[in-house]
Amino acid sequence: MKNMTLCCFCGAVFEGNDGSVLQCPHCGWQIDAGAYKALLGAAQGAVKYGWQYRRCYEADVAQYGRVERYYCLAECEEAFHYAALAAASGIIGGLAYDAVKQVIQKIAAALGRDKHKSGETSIFYLIDHPEEMDRFIQYIDEYYTCFDSISEEVRNAVFEEMVVDKMSPTMDRLLQEANPDMDTEGIRRMSPFPEEEIFRCMLEVRREVDQRHKLRREDFAGLWENKDK
Repeated sequence: MKNMTLCCFCGAVFEGNDGSVLQCPHCGWQIDAGAYKALLGAAQGAVKYGWQYRRCYEADVAQYGRVERYYCLAECEEAFHYAALAAASGIIGGLAYDAVKQVIQKIAAALGRDKHKSGETSIFYLIDHPEEMDRFIQYIDEYYTCFDSISEEVRNAVFEEMVVDKMSPTMDRLLQEANPDMDTEGIRRMSPFPEEEIFRCMLEVRREVDQRHKLRREDFAGLWENKDK
């Protein structure tokens, strides 16, 4: 399905358009395309840092007593971001816990199971592992409400991932410009950033982390009211 869009009123998944307003063909719900993109972008960050990286680093600490390595993780499918948006609706918008799970199940049903997408980056991982769905909702909750309360070592490792991601686009551009014929993987270890630039990026990421919860209750007003249809 091209340009999938989640209806945040009835939970349907439909093919969107490139216009300024998105409208669900099933129930008529509308949302400004920019507002929808902002909601989904916030959910994507919650999945990446609050769920994927946190799980990896917690597993390292449990097994080795420390963060043993750093990871390059495959991105979760977009439907996973839909699930995080549903979870955020419960945390910020006041949607009941069981209703959050109902919305996630409805999203999965609307998409249909793909046998090639049944791993941990698929929404069906949550459907097939109810205990992981509960954990997912909890972690998204903690990402938005009390991220500073998780293990300091895990939190610092996740924070470092945020810094690296913040710096990566500039780093890639500088490497390509300075070394167009070189193996960028081989020189990626040589950072072109002065300490001031690294510190600036760290401050920007810290500020963004502190503003994670800027999603407001009113952003979720009316969402999922037609989820039972």
